[in-house]
Amino acid sequence: MSPGLLQKVHGPQSALPMSHLFSDKVSLTFQLAQLLRNRIKQGVLAPGARIPPEVKLAEDFGVSVITVQRALKDLESDGLITRHRGRGTFVAERSALAATPVEREVLAVMFQDEFDPGTEILSWALVDRPTTLAGFDPSITSVKLLRRRVHRGGKPWSYGSIYVLPEVSKGLKTADIKRFPMFRLMRDKLGLELKDVDLSFFAEVPTPETSRALGIDPVAPVMAFRGVLRDVEDRVLTVLELYYRADLFAVKLHLDLKNPMPLP
Repeated sequence: MSPGLLQKVHGPQSALPMSHLFSDKVSLTFQLAQLLRNRIKQGVLAPGARIPPEVKLAEDFGVSVITVQRALKDLESDGLITRHRGRGTFVAERSALAATPVEREVLAVMFQDEFDPGTEILSWALVDRPTTLAGFDPSITSVKLLRRRVHRGGKPWSYGSIYVLPEVSKGLKTADIKRFPMFRLMRDKLGLELKDVDLSFFAEVPTPETSRALGIDPVAPVMAFRGVLRDVEDRVLTVLELYYRADLFAVKLHLDLKNPMPLP
């Protein structure tokens, strides 16, 4: 994989500072695993290809060998790579990848994943704020509305509406909107200091518009997602109303039992 995995994935190393690759607000292990996972699923790292040694990966990405080892362990547990003592680490063959269930971790969906090139911006315009839209200051009369259809593995994966505070939307570029989740754009591209987010997931029957957009049967259930993101000034930056194909979406959580979050 010469002249190096970093160059193959992101271009010349000199043109890309490490601060662009990773955020200091999410664990390096998680981010590195997601970066490699995306490249495998997009075919940038082809089935059967040999992954560079751990020391080389650590050097290319500017992280510790321990971080690399943990990231590779996550990919191995997901069936995306195979490790052979004395031979090295390889991307799983296509048959193995096809057999792997499609799982999307909540943090990956919200903050880190990159979308497939087929992702479409269906509209991106200033509209009157819907009276039923909870979250925004009532004095705000208009918001920027993004309708986006995200593709994964050649199929429509999610579709929905994203409402953005007008002054915040001015810093967003179309190319980035087609590539990254809105929360990641707010944090990494705009440099906003985020405070909290309210999330809810539930299954429901799609509207005819949603079923057509996702290419599913009109009576097939979808996974609906609602999100409200606020900054440290308690401003609502964006409200998301998204729908995911239920057959391509799963929620996977990790709970730290040594430092558990308080239950409601």
